[in-house]
Amino acid sequence: MKKNKESVILIMSLILLILIIPSLFLHKVRATITELTGIAIAQSPTKWNNLKDAYVGDALVNGLMATGLYAYNGTAWDRVRGTIANGLSVSFPSTAIMVVNGSSTPSDSFANPTNAVTTWSLSGLWNGTTWQRMLSDVSGRLKIIGTDTPSDTFANPINALTTFGLMGVWNGSVWTRWNGVITATSTPPQTALLTLLIASNATGPGSSFYLNSLLSKHTWTISVTNTPSSISTNLEGSIDNSSWYVLDTSISNTTEMRHVVNKPILYLRANITALVTNGSAPVITVKSISGGN
Repeated sequence: MKKNKESVILIMSLILLILIIPSLFLHKVRATITELTGIAIAQSPTKWNNLKDAYVGDALVNGLMATGLYAYNGTAWDRVRGTIANGLSVSFPSTAIMVVNGSSTPSDSFANPTNAVTTWSLSGLWNGTTWQRMLSDVSGRLKIIGTDTPSDTFANPINALTTFGLMGVWNGSVWTRWNGVITATSTPPQTALLTLLIASNATGPGSSFYLNSLLSKHTWTISVTNTPSSISTNLEGSIDNSSWYVLDTSISNTTEMRHVVNKPILYLRANITALVTNGSAPVITVKSISGGN
């Protein structure tokens, strides 16, 4: 009976040990894991560095198994910056050089690429101090602001731009492109109506007029009021605006139209060579138009 009692006690003790020992072991392991520190990673076969997370900050040089993104600054590793509003922050120093690898070099007659990268750029102009954006009008065409308006006898500019343009002619209202095709029915060159003398009442030549090209046909009129006793008026021509020659002469003391042909000249003028009044000062006007070549 005594032996049976001892056996029961022994069995109960074994059962208690079986139940208690695993619990003690698991508690010890859990405490060990919870309190475990100093995990290291190998830098070399003989050197180990403590593992670090992102909380330790910037300028990390070892133990990099961090949980955040890091970038190398040339000396150490720093956390990559960003904002909630804009995400990843990227900046380039003024000396940075961006290298874009490509297989195409631009040239004349450059074919339409099939591997083009979509880019957006802004054109600017250097004003001598800073860069400014190029301007356009509301329709998107390049806007060029100038201070000179073309006109006849336009002086040689000192601030001209080297440009390539299309030739045009001014018709008195608008500019139109110059048609470079010359046909047998093209209009021969001619001058506008010229007033060689206006309300003249004395002898002597009037102003000379450049005809723009060598013209050989000339129609001219003379109008005289307060009829003088006699008058002689020459139509004169020149090729150098210096030496003058008589093309035609009118002795009318009223009104007359005359015609001159086959006398090519570059300059034209009227000249009253003789005038005898009848007591009232005459008013003499001479007009002309030239054409042909």
